[in-house]
Amino acid sequence: MNLIDVTLRDGGHAIKWDWPLAFAQDYYKSISQIEEINFIEMGYWKQTKKSLNPHYNLDLDYLNQVVQDGDKRNVCIMVDYHYCSHDIKDYPRIDEQKNIGMLRMCSRKQDYNEALKFILEIKDKTGLETSLNVFNISNYTDDEILDVSKFLSTHDLDYVTFADTHGTLDLAVRKKVFTEATKILNGRGIKTGMHLHDHSGKAYFNYRLLEEIGFESTDASSNGMGKGVGNLRLEHVLSKENLPKAVKIVDNNRHILTMKEIPHALLTARYSIVDYYGYNAFKLGVSVDEFEKFCKTVKGVDKDVYNHDLILTYFNKPANLFY
Repeated sequence: MNLIDVTLRDGGHAIKWDWPLAFAQDYYKSISQIEEINFIEMGYWKQTKKSLNPHYNLDLDYLNQVVQDGDKRNVCIMVDYHYCSHDIKDYPRIDEQKNIGMLRMCSRKQDYNEALKFILEIKDKTGLETSLNVFNISNYTDDEILDVSKFLSTHDLDYVTFADTHGTLDLAVRKKVFTEATKILNGRGIKTGMHLHDHSGKAYFNYRLLEEIGFESTDASSNGMGKGVGNLRLEHVLSKENLPKAVKIVDNNRHILTMKEIPHALLTARYSIVDYYGYNAFKLGVSVDEFEKFCKTVKGVDKDVYNHDLILTYFNKPANLFY
């Protein structure tokens, strides 16, 4: 099972991607020594929509400061098609740098056709390995999962990664459809991955089924650092030989590899909706009972794409309140 460490990227949600440079340097150096980890996802590439902090707005100058003298080509970068630059010149070619080996692009149900076209253009122009990450997979029907798998299988991708963005997925229940999906993609030479969140406590149980289903790759993070309630924990999936190295990293960095508990985000998994609703309901001081009533009203695209006006209107709050 290939393993991608997503601490600096997905874990960045917990601190708005503002990792101190010295920490990022030490983390990259330490985690690179764990041979089971194939890629280290450094952050989002040249995005500014949500943050100007370095691991949301990566560029080569900053990345080279983090990696220093590295040349393992084990760095992975992420772009969100919804927010990223659509100028092909903004993406690093494989012949102009020695660290980035893979670019992953996440896409929502309503834009994966356009995202596919763009990531194939990036692959052609940069020479990087590519993964199209299909977000919010818990809100796809079985037929939609098979349709998108068949569609993507006819294109020149290196990976297709399904993302349980809301932490809702139960692979024991949906084992059959994902077995069919991986068979379709793997049969065309496309590696398949699964990105797991732990909002409903199922991340490790889902992980135990991945290989049997046909997945070849998964993501994990130190101490489960990630969006919402967090990710599959790296410490839960490493071998006994490498586990002490990972535990030492967490122990030495407890001041920063720690997430604030957002209890409302546990409810968002039950209703398969964006956990930002939980974050902001918590900030607004909304009771759990009132928030659950709100969760029941969220429908359609608003389940997968956070609608700030929706929650402010429902709870009768000023339109210019935080986001």
